[in-house]
Amino acid sequence: MAASTYHPSTMRAWTFSSGGAPEQVLSFNSSLSAPATPKGSDVLIRISHASLSSPGLNLMRDIPSLLRKNAIPELDFSGRVVAAGPAVPAEFASGTAVFGSVSKLGSIVHNQGTLAEYIVLNVDCIAVKPTNMTFAEAACLSCLGQVALEMVRQAKIKKGDRVLVNGGSGAVGAAAIQLCKDLGSFVVTTCSTKHVDRMKQTLGVDEASASDFISATDNKEMANLFSFKMQIIDYSQVNSVPTALETSYHASQFDAILDVVGSQELFRRCPKYLKPEGLFINVGDGDAQSGRLGFILRTLRNLFQPAILGGIPRRYMTFSAPLSGQNAAHLADLASSGKLQVLIDSTFSLEDVISGYKRYKSGQAQGRVVIEIANMDKQGQ
Repeated sequence: MAASTYHPSTMRAWTFSSGGAPEQVLSFNSSLSAPATPKGSDVLIRISHASLSSPGLNLMRDIPSLLRKNAIPELDFSGRVVAAGPAVPAEFASGTAVFGSVSKLGSIVHNQGTLAEYIVLNVDCIAVKPTNMTFAEAACLSCLGQVALEMVRQAKIKKGDRVLVNGGSGAVGAAAIQLCKDLGSFVVTTCSTKHVDRMKQTLGVDEASASDFISATDNKEMANLFSFKMQIIDYSQVNSVPTALETSYHASQFDAILDVVGSQELFRRCPKYLKPEGLFINVGDGDAQSGRLGFILRTLRNLFQPAILGGIPRRYMTFSAPLSGQNAAHLADLASSGKLQVLIDSTFSLEDVISGYKRYKSGQAQGRVVIEIANMDKQGQ
């Protein structure tokens, strides 16, 4: 791809200046001022695709309006470098296909986002796009993939570990499953019936209902079940996931639980299926009806309430994952070797972003919702 020297003066973009839901606060601007010429270690990128995400929605909703003026939403993207500052390494020269994420600082303080034609970012936010991935797929790889990567790293997952991924059909859960699989761990995950076939086909997960474990009455039968690398609990087919886990895993407990849903009940009852030295990591919002304050208070109790005062006697962790080009490059290496893939549910044009958010928030999407901006997957782009 030949290096481009074109520098636009305006661009198409979605913006917002107050917090709230996308359909309430977003406005489409067909002639927003484009970013300035990059300096130092910054690069100007023409965006091919962006993907919608829960962190993007949370930042749109939660950051005070005082800090928002013509802010651009969303974090993940793919595209090509248009211009590079003098301190940018040669691997990111003009014309290079890249992907990455806007840092949360960049989103909050500088109002940066990816639902636009162009963006200027520091080179530390990007990585070279895997050649075996389309631009649409690469736009789904970075932010939520990095959340999953940090969960696996914090839990220190290793070969032979037993890991529960609660919410395996979502983007973070699917990435966590694949990362754990690559490390040689045994994974049990949860999802609903409508996602079972897709997970078996795309992630190589072997389905096993709770009744399969209950009916395994001797060690040989249980060993046969555990010979699979991954198994699914279809939560729509059991009365309670914690009850199913208590029945099946009281004698062979997990080394770590990675919860991308935010189930307080799963944590409350985990001493019956999580080893005493095990770690419970949560990155999910949980019960939306309790609100942000309820979520914060619950998190503080889980972190600091001692067992003697009614706390759960297991380690609990939650975090905001650090987003970096270095982590993105690690994910790219895994994708290049076929160890990490993403699934796209649907694609919408930049002008039709509100419909994209409607699909994303519907709970019906089976994969990522992608926004097509320049579509560099077309020949010659």
